[in-house]
Amino acid sequence: MNSINALYELGIPIKRSSKDISNMNNYGHKLLEFCKNLDLYIVNGRISNDQLVGAVTTSKNTLIDYAIVSPMLFKCISYFNIENFDPILSDIHCPVVIHFDTSVILESVDTLSHDDNSNVVYKSKWKNNNANVFLENLNDENIHDLVEKLENLDVNNINVETVNNVILNCNSIIKNAADKADMIVEFKPRTVDLVSGQKNVNLILIKIVI
Repeated sequence: MNSINALYELGIPIKRSSKDISNMNNYGHKLLEFCKNLDLYIVNGRISNDQLVGAVTTSKNTLIDYAIVSPMLFKCISYFNIENFDPILSDIHCPVVIHFDTSVILESVDTLSHDDNSNVVYKSKWKNNNANVFLENLNDENIHDLVEKLENLDVNNINVETVNNVILNCNSIIKNAADKADMIVEFKPRTVDLVSGQKNVNLILIKIVI
């Protein structure tokens, strides 16, 4: 109930719009159970350019690609849209574009020095020229294993640890490919002393576009 109230407060529609008129299959039911068990919500059809629209995400007029977030993360989303289908980018899928604007505390330490290599932060940076290298290094076997795990999940017995493991596996697949494609860069965030005499923390403003 609290999560629904959070949506009300943010002006997010409880009922999600969708242009997909096909019947829900077993995967759809599993996805809904997954969201209910973990108190997550589908972004599609609720906010930004897709609010009250629920645009289809494939060239076959189906909606099968979703952005899913916790209720309070909605306030961090500055833009969401389903772009037009482009056969150069995918076989049937439309680009799903979501922007997050949020201040993130990366780490908290007692003593922070600009010369301390332990404070180096690694982040990904897309390079169009290396796109083919990235695709070639996506490990098909690991992707297949991940898909099998997702298909075999018991939606009635999902916990935070299960979700974290899936996310870690997914991140590992993408990070390894990005590393091979020279898309991982390092930098040292600026130190900010929030309160005199208390711990220093690294702050960084992140805008994510996927």
